[in-house]
Amino acid sequence: MNTELIIEILTELGLKNAEISVYSFLAKNGPKKGKEILNALKISRQRAYRTLCNLQNKGFICSTLEHPARFSAISFDDVCNLAIKRKLDEVAALKRNQKELSSYLQSFGDKENTDTQPKIMIIQGEKKIFRKAIEMVSESKNEYLAITTVKDLYAYNFGLSDAINGHSSKSMLACKHLVYISSQDVPIMKLLQKGHVHRFEGRAIRSSIKSVSRLIIQDNKAVLFFLSSLSEQVTSDDEPVGLWTNSKALIVGFKSLFDFLWQNSVSVERKIVEIETGKVIAEPQVLTEPQLAREKLTAALVSAQKEIFIAFSEEYIWVIKQFRQYLRAAVKRGVKIRIIGSLSSEGIAIFRGISPDIELKIVDKEYSVTLMIDQTCLFALNGDSFEDRESTGFFDMLFCTTDSELIRRSRTFFDDLWAVASPT
Repeated sequence: MNTELIIEILTELGLKNAEISVYSFLAKNGPKKGKEILNALKISRQRAYRTLCNLQNKGFICSTLEHPARFSAISFDDVCNLAIKRKLDEVAALKRNQKELSSYLQSFGDKENTDTQPKIMIIQGEKKIFRKAIEMVSESKNEYLAITTVKDLYAYNFGLSDAINGHSSKSMLACKHLVYISSQDVPIMKLLQKGHVHRFEGRAIRSSIKSVSRLIIQDNKAVLFFLSSLSEQVTSDDEPVGLWTNSKALIVGFKSLFDFLWQNSVSVERKIVEIETGKVIAEPQVLTEPQLAREKLTAALVSAQKEIFIAFSEEYIWVIKQFRQYLRAAVKRGVKIRIIGSLSSEGIAIFRGISPDIELKIVDKEYSVTLMIDQTCLFALNGDSFEDRESTGFFDMLFCTTDSELIRRSRTFFDDLWAVASPT
């Protein structure tokens, strides 16, 4: 895939097949004499030197003054900059002529378009689809949402990434990208993350989700989507077909799909680690339904085998009191329970009433309710939502996770806090 993208970029910049072969050879092997090049690529002397002359005239290679001369390729970063400049110039030229061309066409018909019915447009061919995408980017005012592949983001021949970055940098446009990343995409995705080409901001689609179309949503005005799923796009050589519409019903439906996928996506960094290590990393699970949050935490307390660690502020002690029976049962099973918080004598008495074997320490700082169970799962309850909740006994959970690295760092923090806290 990397080779195909390089060939696409060089072709778009006007290089022919022979010129691409010579440039690629020099870029990979460093400075070479003309004879070394023609022997390695098995081309005639006349063709080799004609190709070298063309590449020099186009600025893709340079030569030394020695005899015989040695030829070397310019860096691929410089090639990318040429591609970027070319596309930016094309977009700028199109924007300069946009009003004039629109006025010219409108002069042949009615100036007013009173048709308010939803419209639909079938677009065939990837280049045509992305031309429409560039138009949607340029016209976006508030929000631009996209489900794409890495190739889409890196596609110089379409100029989509140029348009997105150029438009968003000059406005308050909010851009969200969901991207499907395969193992072949990792090197390019790292370039995008480092900002060597364009800074990518977005999230990765989970591997289990493939039956979803690439799509673009412009504000709440229009949606453009491929009539095939991501998995089909990755494997198919058929000419893609897109559908554009300003139907409010379809826009709302696709935006709901995007929001769902966004909430269930993973960070790009996390996805890359999963691909490189072959291990799926647990993503924090957000629970906003109070009853579901309560059941999840109860199940974890019941299954605790070694240790329960709790940090909280005493104003939230009513949350802990709801689980007294599970804490008492855990102590009887031999589970070590450590509790740290801004405890008063009343709070200390409550925990002593649960079990005298619970270890307690006092700190001056206030913390939202955090529970770590067996160093395998971490719970953090949303302290901002506790107002008026004590009477109902409900609470919201901020998140729960089994991410071993996050748990390890949290455990280190709380162990250090425990070491300096005051005993009861």
